[in-house]
Amino acid sequence: MDYENLKECSIVLDFDLVLKQALTYLKKLGHQKIGYLGGIEYLDDGKPYDDIRKQAFLKYADAYHLDYQDYILEGEFTSESGYAMMVHMIQSQHLPTAIFAASDPIAIGAMKALNDYGYQIPQDISIIGFDNIDASNYTYPPLTTFYAPSFDMGHFGAKLLHQAIKDHTKLLPMRIQLPCYLVERESCQKLKKND
Repeated sequence: MDYENLKECSIVLDFDLVLKQALTYLKKLGHQKIGYLGGIEYLDDGKPYDDIRKQAFLKYADAYHLDYQDYILEGEFTSESGYAMMVHMIQSQHLPTAIFAASDPIAIGAMKALNDYGYQIPQDISIIGFDNIDASNYTYPPLTTFYAPSFDMGHFGAKLLHQAIKDHTKLLPMRIQLPCYLVERESCQKLKKND
C-alpha cells in the first residue's frame, strides 16, 4: 500500500493477514502442496484488478517454501467457476493436498467437483474458503473459512460519513484495516504421512 499518496478514506479487510494465517494453518497440518482458486474482477477500463488475496498467497507460499506453482487457477467468484476450476485441476491428475479458495462460493463449487469425482474432503484434500457465508456451514463437510466482517465495514463507513456531515468537515485520508477470523469446521485435517 502506498501510504505516501493516500488521498481518501477507505475501510478494507486485512487480506494479507488472512493468507498468512491460512497458509500457516495448512502448513501446521503438514500440507506442502497448496493450491489457490481465485476470481478475476475487472476495472472500468477493462483491465484486471490486482487481487490482494493472490498477491498475499504468492508472498507467503514463497516465504514458507510451499509447492504451489502448478496449482493456481483463476476464474470468477462463483460456485460454477469454482466447480470448473476444480474439474480442470482434477482432470490434470495433478492435485495439491490443500486448497485456499478466495471466496466461499468458489470453495463450495470446488467441493462439489471433488465430491462428484469421488474425492473425500478432508481425507483426500483439505479446503479453506473466505467470507463465512451462511451456506458454508451447510456444505458436506462444513467448510473451514475466514469470517469477513463486511457488516462492520459498512457500519464504520456510515459512522465516519455521518460524523463528517454532522461536523461539516472533510474526512482525513486514512486506511482502516479490519481483521478476519478463521472459523474452523471440518474441511481441513492433518496430512497423512504417505501423502
